Formats: sequence, structure tokens, C-alpha cells
Amino acid sequence: MKILIVEDQPFEMEILNRLLKKGNHEILTATYRNEAVCIIRENRPDMVITDTQLPILSDEKPEKDIGIEIVREARRMRPSVRTWLVSGDMVPALQAKALGYGAEKAFAKSNIKDELIASGIIPPQ
Repeated sequence: MKILIVEDQPFEMEILNRLLKKGNHEILTATYRNEAVCIIRENRPDMVITDTQLPILSDEKPEKDIGIEIVREARRMRPSVRTWLVSGDMVPALQAKALGYGAEKAFAKSNIKDELIASGIIPPQ
């Protein structure tokens, strides 16, 4: 499976990258909104896992809900793409908003490994 990770924090990106490599997936990465949208358009990933708070351009400060915009754009360009929204602080209102825009799942970053295993994306340890 071709999976796009959208994360602006290098440590978080590395953790997710390592986890997904256990499933032998092709990994694409982006650190800001516009880069993610270009990758989705050009590379047509099967899945997008995006953080909530991201910069729009590479040299800007992160903004709230940019991940939701990425979910919406990914689903618009490719309705069959699986989209997950992750956040360091997932609150019910954010989760509901993400699901309303077409995210398959929306959950706290601390649950990423369990969600990947439960969904069969990576093997259990």
C-alpha cells in the first residue's frame, strides 16, 4: 500500500515511518499542507495519515485544522483514499469534524500503533 504521512515534527514522522515500514508499505512524506496536496495529486496514495496542526507552506507556523483541510482535499481528489487524522490532543469536537469531512478515523497520536495493528496495516509485535 502507498501511504502518505503528513507530519511537521521530525521525531513524530520518524516514529510513524518506522512503524509503517514493518508492513512493507511504500511511504511518502510531507511536512506542510501544499506539499501534501501536490503529493496526493501526483502520486495517488492509497492512504493519508495526517497530523491536525500543520503549516500551509514550508516556512510558516503551524495552524489549527490544516489536517482536516488535507483530509477534505484528499477525499475530493480521490474518493477511495483512506484518510486518518491524528492529534496530540484529540477532543470529541475535532474528531467529529474530521469524521464529518470524510476521515476514516480520527484519534490521538498515542494510539497510532494500536490503530495500525487493529486495522491490519502493520503486523502485531
